[in-house]
Amino acid sequence: MTNTMIYVFAATFIFCFICFLSVEVYKMENKKRLDYMLNFTVIMAILDFHVKKAFEIIYKEKILIYSMEATKPSQNEFETISKDFARLVLKLIGPAFTESLVSLYGNEETLLFNLMEMFNTYFENDEIYKSTSNQMMESDLV
Repeated sequence: MTNTMIYVFAATFIFCFICFLSVEVYKMENKKRLDYMLNFTVIMAILDFHVKKAFEIIYKEKILIYSMEATKPSQNEFETISKDFARLVLKLIGPAFTESLVSLYGNEETLLFNLMEMFNTYFENDEIYKSTSNQMMESDLV
């Protein structure tokens, strides 16, 4: 064999190996996506547990005072609180589950957006704020 044939053989082998690895990575990614779809309810149940826990913490620390006074935080305060909420959820679920959710949602920005939307939903359903504001409105009528 000549040196040229050895180089061609080595290059062909490396190319085939890279193609093989590419196909295997593609298969693994597809399997991961399928696993996410099959286990979606379990994943969302775990996420929901941590979202509720984070909301309880954030509520007590940053929102309860507004609810008791029947007021709402300013837009800037609300954005800060919702970002703190999203960071707390990520801290509670840990890096491994965060990576899984980032993979499920496509990127971290989309995951954070969805977490902040969950926060908005919980915030809008604040029963203490509703009852306090109703009491204040009733007392104004009397």
